[in-house]
Amino acid sequence: MQHSLVSIIIPVYNTESYLKECLDSVCNQEYKHIECICIDDGSTDSSLSILQQYASFDSRIKVLSQENKGPSASRNVGLDNAVGSFIVFLDSDDTLRLDTVRLCIESIEKYDDADAVMFNGVLMRNECIEGEFIHGFSLPTYSTVMTVKNNECIAAFQNVALLFANKTFIENARVMPGASICDI
Repeated sequence: MQHSLVSIIIPVYNTESYLKECLDSVCNQEYKHIECICIDDGSTDSSLSILQQYASFDSRIKVLSQENKGPSASRNVGLDNAVGSFIVFLDSDDTLRLDTVRLCIESIEKYDDADAVMFNGVLMRNECIEGEFIHGFSLPTYSTVMTVKNNECIAAFQNVALLFANKTFIENARVMPGASICDI
């Protein structure tokens, strides 16, 4: 599984102030076998231009545009275009710790090919943490990850930005009665 493609899906709407930091955290992941699908959701600032700039120098970044429909619709467009075996949803004012994808892959393997890994996030907006000024919602992973098998716990996921999951697992959740994952 070490060479499984991971799709990182980022809905983008007017986050020009945070977007470069977000994209840098994706492009510089230790685990390199990724694609990054960015869905510009009708931004009126320079977000689309920033996305196109990054896509011009990193072929792993795909940029899609749509009229403003909100983050849930954008995530679903990203999911429909994702070719990776695993999915990570990331908000465009968030950052990933550089070892996040690698640690999630290792956790999936460690727990007998679990369907998903939930990990911790720390709100660090406008705070200085260890000398580094960080905007948005940083998503560090820890050794105490939670894993689930099958679809038994899907309704418990309140924040998809803290979830690394098998694509089939997420697709199945989209059609479950009462499932909230397609609406977040």
